[in-house]
Amino acid sequence: MTRRRQLSSDDAAATLTTAAAATVFDVVGSFISSQRGETHSARPTKMSINVQTAPLGQRPLSMTVEDEGERANYCDVFGESLDMLFDHPRVAITAPVGRVWTHERSGIRVEIPRTKDDSNWSLQADAVWLASIYLSEHLQEVTEEEGFVGKTLELGCGAGLLGLAIASSHPNAHVVISDYPDEGIMETLQQSVKLNNLENRVTVQPLDWNDPSLLRGELFDTVTAADTLWMSELHTPLCETLKVTMSAHAKAHIIAGLHTGRLTIQRFLETAERNGLSISKLVEYHSVSGQCREWAAEREGENRDVMNRWLVYIRLTRRPS
Repeated sequence: MTRRRQLSSDDAAATLTTAAAATVFDVVGSFISSQRGETHSARPTKMSINVQTAPLGQRPLSMTVEDEGERANYCDVFGESLDMLFDHPRVAITAPVGRVWTHERSGIRVEIPRTKDDSNWSLQADAVWLASIYLSEHLQEVTEEEGFVGKTLELGCGAGLLGLAIASSHPNAHVVISDYPDEGIMETLQQSVKLNNLENRVTVQPLDWNDPSLLRGELFDTVTAADTLWMSELHTPLCETLKVTMSAHAKAHIIAGLHTGRLTIQRFLETAERNGLSISKLVEYHSVSGQCREWAAEREGENRDVMNRWLVYIRLTRRPS
């Protein structure tokens, strides 16, 4: 049985401290017991801490603690607790593959993807990335779209949160969520669609950017992608896929965490312009405060922790032939 309780901002820090401390005792106890050949009798529960991100300009207000009735991976919980306690920025929500993660604001549930082929582990599909969470929560403010209608395609969807959020909040949109054609990823995405009762409006599509013919020439009114820019060698295939999937008046909404690297993002921007795409909006957003500023290819004195708190948003259109 899953038990939920809502925590106010007043007791959130105390709860996280307790979670971290309990985890330390359990991990240490497990280690000592294992050295003695004993079975450690830690709490037979699995606890996950889901932090609700804030509206633009506000701090996080609450979180949900779930107890799912089985033994936890306490190291994951401990890591999440320390991140909050010491204000360490996270760029993704990680969890064991197959676990269901709930996005607090929308109620969207996604199963953490798993790859069938072990050689595909480098796809980094086994996480819910901050860029996807942020755009899911601030679609209208960031994209300046009144609503998503017609056909929407999400590229490199990973866990599928962004596409599922668009479908859930825009009943007139039909959404295709796509990722590399790994059987495990496709099965996980199908399960996430069912978890949210969106089978009638969301389609799962295997798609290799090096072979976009899998879409059979289908054109879309909107294309989205979140945290898909980190492999420079895929910039050209991604841009080619955008060109062949966007209708004449379509917009592409690309968002990525600055952990990707400013140089890598700048390379993508240059590749996009060389491949017939025009940049109509290019800004950075702070992932907590919502502060917006102009994109800069370099920022003096910026360290990794600072970069991990910022996202870049890119809106692309097709350049007339």
